[in-house]
Amino acid sequence: MSREPIDEWARELKKRGIKTFETKDLPDDLKDRPMIIKAKYKGVIKKCRISDEGPKGGTRRIVWEVT
Repeated sequence: MSREPIDEWARELKKRGIKTFETKDLPDDLKDRPMIIKAKYKGVIKKCRISDEGPKGGTRRIVWEVT
């Protein structure tokens, strides 16, 4: 698998000033779940923390950091 699309995706995140993000907060053109998964395994992004939203037992979301 070529790393070029992943690198272009990460470069676009950096160009837009996105350093940390939750998937739901990304712009529609960058909200690509398969790309996020590939970037995680290639080391382009890493898990920064887990965000707990809402009341007890609410939704848990991963906050990603661009490396």
